Parts: sequence; structure tokens; C-alpha cells
Amino acid sequence: MATGPQNIFNQQQSPLTPGRVITKVKRYVSPSGQVVELRWVTITIQDNQGIWRTEETMEVVPPLRDGSVVNEANYDKLQECVICLAVTVQAYQCPKCRQWVCMVCTAEVIVQSKVVLFCENCAWKIKYPRLSGLHKLIWG
Repeated sequence: MATGPQNIFNQQQSPLTPGRVITKVKRYVSPSGQVVELRWVTITIQDNQGIWRTEETMEVVPPLRDGSVVNEANYDKLQECVICLAVTVQAYQCPKCRQWVCMVCTAEVIVQSKVVLFCENCAWKIKYPRLSGLHKLIWG
């Protein structure tokens, strides 16, 4: 009959139990209703020599599509891209329309000999001003 985990220095039953426990959760809800959770997780395992180890980690559920890393310091910078609706930490505000977009939905435009990032919609209008109506017709 197994009595549970044992501590080799104290033969009484160990108070530690293997597993993972979520100790704290911060939740971000985007304007479109997507939910991203930053979770603090405590993991307790017993190694091959019977030594108990407890580790604390943070995880993001679900992981961000662009692979950006969320931590407690930059959690308040989470934004939703208005074009692809991806939640990201590395959002960029378009200087023309002031909308927040992810770095995937930006495009470089040369303005007065400088490279400037714009959202895809504004970049299209700047690069091809005569075709901007066609862009709306095709992509909405």
C-alpha cells in the first residue's frame, strides 16, 4: 500500500504532492472578445533520486500568434491588431490612421527620404493613390 511521497531525511509523509497549480491569473480581453491569460504556475516534481523540486513559471494561454513573449512588465502593452485581429505585445500605431496593428500587418513606405511604417491599408493608399478605391472593392 503506497502512502504517498516520502522525504528521505524525515520518514514521515511529505506534504508535497506532484503536479501543477495555477497560483495567479491576469486576463486580457480584446475588443473582439479574444481572451489571453497570463498564468503563474507552480510545478512540483520528484526527480530520480527522490528529491522534490518546485519551480514557478509564467505561461501565456493561448500563445500569441506572432511569438512575442508576455511577462508581467509588458502585460499592460497587449493590443489587438485591427487588420488581422491578432493579440500582440509588439503593436505599432500607424502614423496616418492612428490604428494599432501588429508588425506583420505593417508596410514600409519611403516618405521624404525616410522609411516609415504604416498599416497595410494606409501604405496601399500612399503607394497607389489612384487605386485606393480598387483596394476597398477587393479587400473591403
